[in-house]
Amino acid sequence: MSNETSNWKMFVGGLGPDVNDTSLREAFSVHGEVTEAKVVTDRKTGMSRGFGFVTFTDYYSAWDSMNIMDQWDLYGRTATVRFAEDVDIDDTDDDDFASDDAAATALVEGKLQGQ
Repeated sequence: MSNETSNWKMFVGGLGPDVNDTSLREAFSVHGEVTEAKVVTDRKTGMSRGFGFVTFTDYYSAWDSMNIMDQWDLYGRTATVRFAEDVDIDDTDDDDFASDDAAATALVEGKLQGQ
């Protein structure tokens, strides 16, 4: 992975139901400048799906967050922190795959099962 990109997105799994965008940002901002922190929620219920994404402005902050926060207690749950990867999703008639939430779920289910 080259460190010449302008944003570094991290996948954060194992989030508790009370974690929101603000608390996620606060937890990770101690490692560097966070440009975005997003907890993925269910479209129908609005409840957290247990994972989210944090984007840093630089590689070293992202790397530090992963090394320090992975398997760390984050608001009462053990967090999993990894560099996020883009996922290509084939067109489908399933409405769930029409949302960003589905793309994130595919990332989690497809990429983390092998780890």
